[in-house]
Amino acid sequence: MAARRANKSFRRAAEKRKQLGDIKRLVDAILEKNDPVRVASKLLKCKSDATIAKIFALLIEYRFGKPVQQIEASGPAGEKIIYQFITTAPRPDYSHARDTEE
Repeated sequence: MAARRANKSFRRAAEKRKQLGDIKRLVDAILEKNDPVRVASKLLKCKSDATIAKIFALLIEYRFGKPVQQIEASGPAGEKIIYQFITTAPRPDYSHARDTEE
């Protein structure tokens, strides 16, 4: 039973990789036939800039990957947030050295 599930998930993963490859080939073909500069310039003249720009951005993301986003967190006044880990687990007693025999 577990082998069936593992085989099924392997097939799903392989199928997804194939789909991503198909999407990349599609985007490559689109970018090969259309000059990205010309397309981007045309997008600026469209009535629905937001929609078409989003489509163009998605094509670029599918082709080159999403850019890494930096996340910066700060407190209400812009100060640094201090994180403190609190647990109720008992702490080990290190009052004596571990490597000594007593």
